Amino acid sequence: QWFRNSFVSKRNVSVLLVHILPSFLLVVNCNVVSNEPWPLVQRSSSPVVSTEKLKVITPLKDTEAKEGQEIVLNCEVNAEGAKAKWLKNDETVFESSKYVMVQRDNVFSLRIKDRKDCGKYQISACNPSGTKTASTRVEVLGESPDHSQKHLP
Repeated sequence: QWFRNSFVSKRNVSVLLVHILPSFLLVVNCNVVSNEPWPLVQRSSSPVVSTEKLKVITPLKDTEAKEGQEIVLNCEVNAEGAKAKWLKNDETVFESSKYVMVQRDNVFSLRIKDRKDCGKYQISACNPSGTKTASTRVEVLGESPDHSQKHLP
């Protein structure tokens, strides 16, 4: 409710969404009817930010690699401006000599350089519309006489 001098005022509100390439502007006009000889108008405007709902386009794939082989995990999302973090066995992964994290446009990559780092990997990507996750298992085949030994977490 709108008040003037402690009395409830009648109001007329109009909302207008203006498209000004490449964005939108929200304009709200509020006309207050009063006993004054002049109209009371309050106008407010604000840019409108539209964020596409986040989706995983290219999910992570389960991976088996030979001992000593570098492993690269890639995940693509649909929306620009997304942020992501990587997890290994539910623990946050940080950039180090064992892990290299790269983002190119909407593709997030994690390079794993240590054979001991087999396990469950997860990416958690987010933007203002929400969070999406994808996960995978990484297994490393050991160099044993039969060449089939698996190193599991």
